[in-house]
Amino acid sequence: MRKLNLVSRLFIGYLLVAFLPLTLVSLSYQRNFEQALEASVLENLDSLADKKVNEIDSYLSERIADAWKLSRQKIANEAITHLGVAFRQHGLRSPEYRAQDQSYRAYLTSHIVMADYWDLLLTDTAGNIVFSVKQESDLGSNLRTDSLRKSHLAKGVELAMSTRETQNTAFDRHQPSGNKTASFLIAPVITNGTLIGTVVLQLNLDTLSRVTTDRTGLGVTGETTLGQLEGDEILFTSPLKKITNGAFNYRFSLPLAPAPMRLALVEHHGHGMSIDYAGDEVAAAWRFLPALRWGMVVKIDKTEAMAPAKQLKELTYLILTLSLAVSGLTAVFLGRRLAQPIKNLTTAAERITAGDLSVRAECEGGGELALLAAAFNKMSEQLSTIYSDLEDKVKQRTEEWNALYVQQKTILDNAGYAIIGAGIDGIITVFNRHSEKMLGYSADELVGRCTPAVFHDPEEVAMRAKLFGAELNIVLEPGFDVFVVRAKYNLPNEFEWTYVRKDGTKFPVSLLVSAQRDEEGNINGYLGIATDISERKKIELEQARFADIVASSDDAIISKTLDGVISTWNPAAQRIFGYTEQEAVGQHMALLIPSERQHEETQILARIEKGESIHHFETVRVKKSGQPIHLSVTISPIKDGAGRVIGASKIARDISKTKMAEEELRVTTARLVEAQRIAKIGNWEYDLEINKLYWSDEIFRIFEMDPTTSQASYQAFLNLLHPDDRDLLERAYSTSLANREPYEITHRLTMPDGRIKWVAEHGHTSMANKEGRWFLSVRFRKSPSSSLRNMLC
Repeated sequence: MRKLNLVSRLFIGYLLVAFLPLTLVSLSYQRNFEQALEASVLENLDSLADKKVNEIDSYLSERIADAWKLSRQKIANEAITHLGVAFRQHGLRSPEYRAQDQSYRAYLTSHIVMADYWDLLLTDTAGNIVFSVKQESDLGSNLRTDSLRKSHLAKGVELAMSTRETQNTAFDRHQPSGNKTASFLIAPVITNGTLIGTVVLQLNLDTLSRVTTDRTGLGVTGETTLGQLEGDEILFTSPLKKITNGAFNYRFSLPLAPAPMRLALVEHHGHGMSIDYAGDEVAAAWRFLPALRWGMVVKIDKTEAMAPAKQLKELTYLILTLSLAVSGLTAVFLGRRLAQPIKNLTTAAERITAGDLSVRAECEGGGELALLAAAFNKMSEQLSTIYSDLEDKVKQRTEEWNALYVQQKTILDNAGYAIIGAGIDGIITVFNRHSEKMLGYSADELVGRCTPAVFHDPEEVAMRAKLFGAELNIVLEPGFDVFVVRAKYNLPNEFEWTYVRKDGTKFPVSLLVSAQRDEEGNINGYLGIATDISERKKIELEQARFADIVASSDDAIISKTLDGVISTWNPAAQRIFGYTEQEAVGQHMALLIPSERQHEETQILARIEKGESIHHFETVRVKKSGQPIHLSVTISPIKDGAGRVIGASKIARDISKTKMAEEELRVTTARLVEAQRIAKIGNWEYDLEINKLYWSDEIFRIFEMDPTTSQASYQAFLNLLHPDDRDLLERAYSTSLANREPYEITHRLTMPDGRIKWVAEHGHTSMANKEGRWFLSVRFRKSPSSSLRNMLC
């Protein structure tokens, strides 16, 4: 508080005495209003929820009464009896059934139209659906044996007949109605104590939705959501405003479901602020609907419900802000009028302390403050006179030193190498701009703080300490002395060192360290000049590596001038062509080229001069012995530093064995194809890992398929396989795959024109390559008895 000026103290006092109580009262009122508004919103939602519960209960009670009344009418008994007999004795398409259907259809249809049901069904005691107004696919089904036997409809019919009471089923998708969500009201039809069947009314979900989705009183963001339990999940059964197609599609696991719906489904009635299915804050009221066994949540987004409170809060803050601004400005204005003379005097004293002796205090008003200001100004004038003389002398000397400093700094900053100076204690005193670029440190980080050891490799420093100590016969500890010990003894001190940048990366330098001595020869510091030799090291390494590659390569590597004269010749070139390096270097490339291919060298050199590369050019050259040799050649231009083409490098690989192997493979393949054609034997291989099938040409002929328009596939084979032989083939394949044993079977193929062709099939499973992939190899031949079997068929 003592450090604050008078104006600030007055302002803070005003805040504590006047503004703070006003703020607390306003915030308290705002909080009470929010609580009252929240209670009012929740009370309104409670009322809307109770109203919707009554509407839904009333709607379902009316529908259940409809089913009960219809089941007690004589026409229901007659319709089930007559339609059931016609269905069981003659079938749905019979004239007898259609006549009975026409007798009752008009009355039963009018019943569902008046109450807006989706459909009306009649079932007999055997579970047969003997009548349907909409005549969907469930008409004629048996609820005990057919596909609907596990449906809610089948279960509800059985329960109504066993209890002889009206039942309503849970909502679920009903496949005959196009997977439309449906619920059924099922009433047993009983005459003189005998069960005749049931009347089934299929509710129209759209009619119920009009009741549940009515948003009267819920504003813009309000809605009513419904849900039911399905195992350990909650399925929303009503349209959702924030989720497209959410009805009967959107679900939550029970532990993660929104709290209002979870509470409603455990028959808890209540209200409160919570989170909805979309993760938004809402005000909600929840109820359980026992007739549907559903939970219901009536909700509205909190932002809309509490909008009046938000508006009141914004208005309150605005009024408080304006009040603070007006009152604060008044307090500041009055404080400045009282404090300004003292502040002026204080400001003048501070400026004189800072060295501005020309400043004078303003003598405002009268009294003691004016006398004090006059005395202060007289003292300032005296100080200014003394300081002026001293300043002239200092200025002259400073200019001399600045000129020298600028000259030295210009030299250091423009040097193309790192210059680092240190005192006799090892602390860095000079760190030029190139040093900053090289090492990543700024001069401010190191000068006066560290020794050069901070950017040296510690292991290298320890190794050099042992080396220099042994050389000079002294004990030398790792540290700054290692860098300067030879300079102390006036010995040559230029070595390669490893520098470590600020980011931890290392690089080699050539470092020259010298001692700086005064006029009496005493050392007063050290200077190090370092040059980054990374590129030089890299070039040396690349040259050594390239020389090793060339010398150890199995391919001939030759360089030549643009005139075609051989410049270099590696050991592999000697092995391939038979010429030694002494015999080849200086000779023209024509030495290796047959006479009929001399034109190739001219074309190659023309492309090289254009900067083009030639890749994998297969050609023939001549050995020293005169023997031709097949080669795969890659030729690239050699360029100088300016990018000009000055020669060519050539890599030649002997592919004579490859050519021989290709020719042998071609001949062998041709012989195999001819042998298969003569023997009428075809084969395939099926790669089980990548699902790829290979057919020989004879397979296409046996299958009577054109290889140019047909593709080898397992499905194409199955299309030809006789249906009665599929089990036989599958057993053979499965056994072979499981036991890795060969198999042999005979089966039939059905040709496109209907002919039956018998084939013998031999197969085995094997691991056919180094990758460990399994192949099923199959060999087909036309069965010798194929003709006889075709005649029998």
